[in-house]
Amino acid sequence: MCLAEFPMRQGGTLEVNTKYHDLAQEQQRLLKQYLEHSFNNELDLLKSFDCLFEKHAGHLRVKEIFETVEVWKKVVSHLQRCNETRKSQNLEAVSRIYDIASGHGLLAVLLAYRFPQVQVVAVDREKRMGFDHYVEVVNEFGEAEPGTESCLANLSFVDVHTAENAAFVCVHGCNELNLDVLKRALQKRAVWLVVPCCIREGLSNISVRCAATREEGDDTRHALMCGMIAAQYQASAIASIDRRITNRHLVIEGDAAFVVSPDHSPQNEHVPSAKKRSRWRAEIYRVHLIIIDPPVHAWQAVLDGPGLLVSCIA
Repeated sequence: MCLAEFPMRQGGTLEVNTKYHDLAQEQQRLLKQYLEHSFNNELDLLKSFDCLFEKHAGHLRVKEIFETVEVWKKVVSHLQRCNETRKSQNLEAVSRIYDIASGHGLLAVLLAYRFPQVQVVAVDREKRMGFDHYVEVVNEFGEAEPGTESCLANLSFVDVHTAENAAFVCVHGCNELNLDVLKRALQKRAVWLVVPCCIREGLSNISVRCAATREEGDDTRHALMCGMIAAQYQASAIASIDRRITNRHLVIEGDAAFVVSPDHSPQNEHVPSAKKRSRWRAEIYRVHLIIIDPPVHAWQAVLDGPGLLVSCIA
């Protein structure tokens, strides 16, 4: 990606408030080129964005476009993998997706377009104006499924009310929201994907303290906290989008249909073999403090009980 050509903040990530109409002509061309590549030249979506750029450019933040499209790719791949695994184990495929803290709603719109047979529910405290604009242009250029009146007939914006065979997606939900989404996913044995934003102290029994520079310490702490969340909720993978888009770039994926209980016995009798699942499990130790000291490639874990020093050299 040509992210270096776009306005950047001091920390090396995209400027938050830059909108499409703020871009120079060459930058606008590069953004459209990126969308062509990301959507594999899919004309319906490209025409929709051309219309957005022309009519509603004031609602389009460049960072949000890159961020949403990159996360959308991760969600699509994750859902496809989970559905294939579920099919092989005679489990039902995902029939509903909840985009929690949907915000501008672009992710929900793109998911509804990509999965026309799946009900997509955007959930937030209020609907932003941009959401209706996204729906309007995709309905204008997208092709409706047989028996439906519009391309996005499977998309809605409502208060949360979860159903079975669901998938939960939460991008940059803050603090407790990430854990609330994961707990609900476990209850519903659902596919889930979260991109955590703020993870404050007190959400885990483990305290993480990072020295180094502010930026390095923050990145290290965030990575450790995401790793602990992944272990606690038995994620199947941790991925990332380009950090130049956002410094909250880690993507945690899982499917609660195949969660292993604390006694290491499957909660679902259809759990695939280890070879098929290709997933990992972290053994739980009574860690209560992690200290990060310069150099940042070394870390120390202090256990509740006999001390243990673990050093990782990059």
